[in-house]
Amino acid sequence: MLNHVTQQVSDTKNHIQGLIRNREIGDPERHLLNICDQNYNFILTSWLVNVRDALSKRNYPDARDYMRSVPDMVDQCEKSFAPPVTSPISADSKATFDISNVTFDVIVLAINPPFINLNDGQSKSLISKTCSHTSDNVLCASTLNSYPAAANAKDIGDLVVIMVNHVTQQVSDTENQIQGLIRNRAIGDPERNLLNISDQNYNFILTSWLVNVRDALSKRNYPDDRDYMRSVPDMVDQCEKSFAPPITSPISANSKAIFDISKVTFDVIVLAINPPFNKLNGIN
Repeated sequence: MLNHVTQQVSDTKNHIQGLIRNREIGDPERHLLNICDQNYNFILTSWLVNVRDALSKRNYPDARDYMRSVPDMVDQCEKSFAPPVTSPISADSKATFDISNVTFDVIVLAINPPFINLNDGQSKSLISKTCSHTSDNVLCASTLNSYPAAANAKDIGDLVVIMVNHVTQQVSDTENQIQGLIRNRAIGDPERNLLNISDQNYNFILTSWLVNVRDALSKRNYPDDRDYMRSVPDMVDQCEKSFAPPITSPISANSKAIFDISKVTFDVIVLAINPPFNKLNGIN
């Protein structure tokens, strides 16, 4: 979980720095982005370093206290934006805020576990078995474990539903972010033109590919699911590659997150077609 938070913060910091480079000195948005850059740098070089150090000593109370500050500082950054200046990193902020809160909750559980240790047979859950067969075991497990419904999944098909919902939300959040960035760019700005193309791509993913995935999923038609889902990371990658120097992509962190999670979702759908193991006997 901590590695996931650290990567999320690092990606967002890189995104912020890219946005700063594309803003003129004196631009109010650039000033606010500089403040956020300082906040994210402090999270990365102070709070998360302290959390990691405390965890290496299994000092969970200290890890809890340091981790508590991460979502607060992310929220502080986001709230610094006020009309007419909208936050160009709202999707990143929400993702970082949510995963850092979940990580805080897990650390609290490590201090006072509400359950006894499970034996080896019980601990081999449907989630861990499924995710171990995907291209990114850690991303798969951390995503599914962040949804309470995953604990009640009876088969891989139930996990596919959760993953598709997660991808849909990420695509929707990113499209909203792109539209906010477009509003803050002048007509004729080359970056605005590329953002318009990205907006069209993300809208197509949302209103076509993911609608088709969801429709096939409602019929448990996993082969069709697989074929539709295959196009999502390809279109995200196409969108990202449309940006070229001197124009850097202002949505690179979002693109990477969606590309990675849609690839993992594709893997889980493939597993639903030919499960590599039987249903777990009463073990979630």
